[in-house]
Amino acid sequence: MRRHCSMLLRGASFQRASGSLLDADARDRKGGLVDVQLREFASAAVAVSREVRRLLEGRRRKSGAGGDGDATSVSSQGESKGVRSTGVGLFQGGVKTASTQSDVEHVKLSKVCAEKGLCSAREAEDFIDLGLVSLDGGTVRRNVLVPRIDSSAASVALLPRAQRIQASKMTVLLNKPLYYASCDAKQGQPLARHLLKREHRDPGMTTREDPGRAKKLHVCGKLDVLSSGLLVFSQDGRIATLLNDAGGPIEFEYEVLFSFVGTFRSEVLSLLCHGLSLDGEDLLPCEVELLELHQGGEHREAREVGRDSSGEGGKEGERKGGFSFAGAEWRETVSTVGAGEGEGQGLLRVVTRENRRDQLRRMLGLAGLEARRVHRKRIGQIECETLPMGKWRLLRPDETFL
Repeated sequence: MRRHCSMLLRGASFQRASGSLLDADARDRKGGLVDVQLREFASAAVAVSREVRRLLEGRRRKSGAGGDGDATSVSSQGESKGVRSTGVGLFQGGVKTASTQSDVEHVKLSKVCAEKGLCSAREAEDFIDLGLVSLDGGTVRRNVLVPRIDSSAASVALLPRAQRIQASKMTVLLNKPLYYASCDAKQGQPLARHLLKREHRDPGMTTREDPGRAKKLHVCGKLDVLSSGLLVFSQDGRIATLLNDAGGPIEFEYEVLFSFVGTFRSEVLSLLCHGLSLDGEDLLPCEVELLELHQGGEHREAREVGRDSSGEGGKEGERKGGFSFAGAEWRETVSTVGAGEGEGQGLLRVVTRENRRDQLRRMLGLAGLEARRVHRKRIGQIECETLPMGKWRLLRPDETFL
């Protein structure tokens, strides 16, 4: 049938060419044997075109009438209202093989799986191909279209095998040091992924897992080379989608050591909270808090928020350079970040729901400040204060980012 239609369509497409040839030869020759042959050919092409239209119309009617067994079809009332059917939903032995599509907005089943938090859209496509996704009690083997108005009420589930695959996926938390690239390292730069070895495992862990040999371990929530702190690697597409979704529900908390020239004005904090744009797009509102400030040789302490590497609260007398950073490694770097003559320094706490490239450094630059150190303390509900710098651990089953 398909080959037949293809041959007929070729003949139909030849009709226009034959018509133009006919006019040209008719003007040049004004009759004759060639003119007669071209006219006969044009008549045959018209007949072929009619036959193609007849076959396509019959096939369209057959599709609208439904299929074998428990086939879903478009009612005659729907056809009278102009609803056009482009497919048939067939259930053969409990397996749905196609879908019904109308003028109502539809969404792919893989996207419905992602919206319901079962897996990522890419993972759903793989599970559907393997027959590991059920829709309304029937196993699905094609990425069918689901009406948008019914997608929230649709009964979509992963079969037990797919659930076991999801549960076995690995998520790694790394306290990234400075000068390590999250990905796409330039020549000579070390990759943070190279720290995912057994010798860099958190001493408190007893797992035998080796993330360095894991496949499809993707970076989630990138950190630039000059920033340190919590970095996530995961095989779970749900976590990757959640952490890479700009403006999503996940919060990213940072501590930023900055310097400035002249007098620090409190209006800068309001500007950082809301009112800046990067790459032509307005930034989402964020939370900015001034923790400490050195201005003109004077030290003004806005809030005690320091924590030592054991995770206990900040203790008096444990600050270097006047700042209380999150972790001993942070405090060790303060002495290397000295302010120049006439410069002041401060410490900010920033909470944002975006993770653009060099976002905080560029934000502070637009506000007239210079970011000296950027350290990510928290992603969602996961913190890295108890994780030593340069060490990694696995995400525990009882931990979630939301």
